[in-house]
Amino acid sequence: MSRGAARRQGARRLRRELAALLLEVLLGTAALACGDPREAAQAAIPDAAQARAGADTSRTGAQAGFPHEPGGFRTVSTWDWPAHEGGGWRWEGPNPVTGAYQEVVDGSASPPPSGGAQVLQATYVAGSPAGSGAGRTFFPLRADEVFVGYWMRFDPDYRASDNPGGNKMFFLITDPTRLFLAFRDIPTDRPRRNYNVYMSGFGPAPGNETWASPPYSIPLGAWHKVELHYRRSHEGARDGVLRIWVDDVQRFGFTDLDNPHAVTNLYFEGTHNGEYIGGERRIPTSMHWQVGRVHVSVPRG
Repeated sequence: MSRGAARRQGARRLRRELAALLLEVLLGTAALACGDPREAAQAAIPDAAQARAGADTSRTGAQAGFPHEPGGFRTVSTWDWPAHEGGGWRWEGPNPVTGAYQEVVDGSASPPPSGGAQVLQATYVAGSPAGSGAGRTFFPLRADEVFVGYWMRFDPDYRASDNPGGNKMFFLITDPTRLFLAFRDIPTDRPRRNYNVYMSGFGPAPGNETWASPPYSIPLGAWHKVELHYRRSHEGARDGVLRIWVDDVQRFGFTDLDNPHAVTNLYFEGTHNGEYIGGERRIPTSMHWQVGRVHVSVPRG
């Protein structure tokens, strides 16, 4: 490298370092001004009345293909993935540990039954460490009640973890509690190739999985419709609601939940717990899952 090129490279490096330092100072000043940074983060969560740039709000759940939306709801966002970010959805970036990532791809070879040809796709990397997700595509939202409908598809040769906990796919966050919709496929325990529910910090079995009864199985390689209706409980009461439909069949129907916390976030992450390979849990093979149209709505008023 010539001296001139070295000086230019050094100058560019110095500018980057100065820019990073300035950003740290600005962020620090903002945090001091706002007090607890967690409070600042909570204040930044859009409430249900705020508009989402680019979102389609013209269709009801039934018009968007999700007939179990409760009456009296209004659409916050219907998103067919014309881009990875938009319609209220944001992208956190690839998983720095596993290299797993999400992106928008052309799904016209096997399109979802409703929505556009583009889909959100998560990719797992063979041999990478297990136990964490494929990045995170998330939807900040502050609401006491929410309905979410989406289409999801697994590769025909998708291998879910043999861990009894399954693979957490969709998260509904009600800080400080969590609700996970997980996919589990263990050959010795079929026909439970299906979704189960985790409720962390509340529910009939806090911190443990809840299985649909009777058990059911969904085929790989096909699109499946998932609809979820959640309403927080009133303080001191057990009147919270969680209903989940898979392919138009209600699989869960709780009406006595004890979770008084409002929704603050929705996201697709896909935590994969892998299989034991060489004494360590790792992703067994490269594979994908996809998400088609996503519809989010809340009560009017």
